[in-house]
Amino acid sequence: MHRITKTLGRLLALSLPFATVACRGKEATTQSAEAAAELVGLESLTQFRNDTRQLYNNRKFAELEAVANQIRSDKERFSGGAWKIQQFYDCMDCQDEEPETMWKLHETIHQEWEAKYPDSSTAQIAKARFYHKYAWQARSDAYADEVTEEGWKLFHERLAQARTILDQSKTLTPACPVWWLSYQTVALGQDWDRNEYDALFREAVKVEPEFHHFDCSRAKYLLPRWHGAPGDWEKAADQEIVLRGEVGFQIYAAVIAEQATYHGNIFKETN
Repeated sequence: MHRITKTLGRLLALSLPFATVACRGKEATTQSAEAAAELVGLESLTQFRNDTRQLYNNRKFAELEAVANQIRSDKERFSGGAWKIQQFYDCMDCQDEEPETMWKLHETIHQEWEAKYPDSSTAQIAKARFYHKYAWQARSDAYADEVTEEGWKLFHERLAQARTILDQSKTLTPACPVWWLSYQTVALGQDWDRNEYDALFREAVKVEPEFHHFDCSRAKYLLPRWHGAPGDWEKAADQEIVLRGEVGFQIYAAVIAEQATYHGNIFKETN
């Protein structure tokens, strides 16, 4: 954070001598344009998610394969920075509060997708994601000592299913960053030690250095409630600025935005 603050400070110091006269009308116009752009970006993202979900609901597997291949190959993102390939998978998720019958329906869809495209990395990743989501649904958001015995049993069984699918599909092409992101979720649930987890993270970053979801997932792993100590995730995020250059600042900002959901005031409660 201190590096970002210093950088912003230097930029402001350079710009202030040339900005002694403020134009409120211009500021208002700029703000309106930015708000309009954000709205257009949100509408585009929502439309993409809705369209993709309809393909999934209607079992249009050929169309799903085509969409995934295109946006993954082109590394497409929305105007706000969200990766389309991440949104592609996310929009298929079953919600925790939905009944068991809905989860079973999703399971059937993934089985049908796999049967039609057995060598598809997209189908395998989607199926693995289903099982690790299904695992966390069984565990619930309760504290560890409040999770039922049955909840723990299903949690571990479904995580193991997800890991097996990922292991068996690693060599399928095309490679997809969400494969590594899914493995990070499995690693969190299976209590991987720090060295194992960091090795997985470094492998992921080598595949796609700009995919900020890797960093957000690691920051969650490093929360004190999981496998880190106070200050760990902040230190790890700060180090990426040095390791990954200019993109490191963008990733740092994404991590802060994600971590803010775990804090009342992230700037007062963290390093």
